[in-house]
Amino acid sequence: MAKFVKAHFQALQMTKNRRVPERSYFLHFSKYNSVPKPLSERRQPRRVDLAACLNMQVGDLVQVLHGQDQNRQGVILKIFHRKNQLIVENCNMRETFWNPNFGRGQPSLLTQEMPIHVTNVALVDPVAKKPTIVKRRYMMNGECVRICKLSGCALPKPVEVAKTLYKRPPKRVTPVKDDYAHKDYENFNVLVSVARDIKDRKIAALLADRTGAGEYRGGQTAKADELLVQEAAASA
Repeated sequence: MAKFVKAHFQALQMTKNRRVPERSYFLHFSKYNSVPKPLSERRQPRRVDLAACLNMQVGDLVQVLHGQDQNRQGVILKIFHRKNQLIVENCNMRETFWNPNFGRGQPSLLTQEMPIHVTNVALVDPVAKKPTIVKRRYMMNGECVRICKLSGCALPKPVEVAKTLYKRPPKRVTPVKDDYAHKDYENFNVLVSVARDIKDRKIAALLADRTGAGEYRGGQTAKADELLVQEAAASA
């Protein structure tokens, strides 16, 4: 036993006196970027329109499945296809300070509908008056209709929703006099003729100056004349 204890202490002494190798690269800057590059996949997730998959349209009668307005029915007023959300009439009401007709005598605090996710509502069966799944089927005459799974009846066409939600006031612009609101073609034609006359005079004066200086000579070709006219028009 004493041999093993002695060997153990010798090993400890050797490790104690052994010098730890230096790591010169410890404080050096890394060759790689501190912020890794984002992973770019070739097949990005595709956006799915759940409202189209569930055969929902504006004007359909739906029922809220979860939340504070559970089992409440309402008409779809608007569908946000990119966000998979929709607005149901008199459901998910919230108070807001946004009032399009804000002014004296108008309330600044209003209650309006907030968006609900498409998966939180379901279409209502017109016969059973209960939420159901709707699928599209073709009739004998080739017409595509929406069939309810609960009762097997065809879903009627959605009602027309009045576009009164989020009405914006007309844009305020500077008032224009009646004299300037409509173009007077007689005066406009006179101004155009005056502008053309001034332009022709400038071109003639420029050509006359060049003729006196010797730069413009009668022996030049028609192409040179056209170039001079274009240059004069650009300078004018």
